[in-house]
Amino acid sequence: MIGYNYCYSTCLGRVQDFKGKNKLGVTFLDNPSGVLSALKDHLIISPNGMVFVKPEVRRGLLGRMLAELLDTRVMVKQAMKTARGDKALSRVLDARQLGLKYIANTTYGYTSASFSGRMPAVEIADAIVQTGRETLEKAIEVIESNKKWGARVVYGDTDSLFIYLQGRTKDQAFITGNEMADTITEMNPAPIKLKFEKNPRSQRRQRILSGILEANTRWHRFCTGFYICKGS
Repeated sequence: MIGYNYCYSTCLGRVQDFKGKNKLGVTFLDNPSGVLSALKDHLIISPNGMVFVKPEVRRGLLGRMLAELLDTRVMVKQAMKTARGDKALSRVLDARQLGLKYIANTTYGYTSASFSGRMPAVEIADAIVQTGRETLEKAIEVIESNKKWGARVVYGDTDSLFIYLQGRTKDQAFITGNEMADTITEMNPAPIKLKFEKNPRSQRRQRILSGILEANTRWHRFCTGFYICKGS
């Protein structure tokens, strides 16, 4: 929503009219004659055929709000890393970052909420979903087609990828992971960024005991890991 400037305030409707009319949400949008041709170099067309103006024309209100929410969440998550020895503070900070995450997530849902919402516009919601899916599919294609990396994407969902690097050492995995993250980031408009976060190394089958090494581009050789265990 931020990178592609998707918002009620930036949407100019459809590339092709719906049943002869420019339908948007529960109403119809009447653009002044010639507005699309006048702005042809300043438009973004989503995968579902909706037209939005670029930020240099008008910065969307939803994008501005989300940027503040996400920046705040990043600061809270950084504070969590320094508070690991204080369980009470860690729980408070974790609850705060989750709250910020849920507000950001429900901002997308609000655009399509026809019962509980006040401004339903399923066309904008579809533009967000289809753009996210297209971004994820392009990332998977680039990663798996790079013979140097020799990587296989085993899972992808919403904004995350889990990648299998067979036979790599810890240092090799960190180097390759950061290379992949930088490549995908360069493909997309700011602030869309793929961040290399963790390097899980399976320790035991079935019960899923894994050692987790958190990514740090400068000091990964000296980082301390932790274990997670799932399953009965």
